[in-house]
Amino acid sequence: NPQNVKPIHKILRNMKRAGRNFMILTARGREAEPAIVDYLKQQGLHHDGVRVVGLGTSEANAKADYLREVLRQNDHDHLMFVDDAGGNVEHVSALSKEFPNINIRARKINY
Repeated sequence: NPQNVKPIHKILRNMKRAGRNFMILTARGREAEPAIVDYLKQQGLHHDGVRVVGLGTSEANAKADYLREVLRQNDHDHLMFVDDAGGNVEHVSALSKEFPNINIRARKINY
């Protein structure tokens, strides 16, 4: 039963309009990925540059670990991360020490 989180919806809408790629990184399992894609399509937010990744774990460092590998394997100059869990935000924010040439912004959102 997905709910529209207005601040996130606005960010994703603006990124789509600007032709930017984005990733939905969720603690839910991979089996949730198609439903998330369907929801994004219903909201008019899905495009070719959208990637949905179900990690299947809610460990606080899991999202940071995944993003660390993404940053190592790809050429990025910035990363914007928003999450409602403070631990996830702290772990992702700490990646800036490992990747000083990448502008990493991580912030906690409340909804």
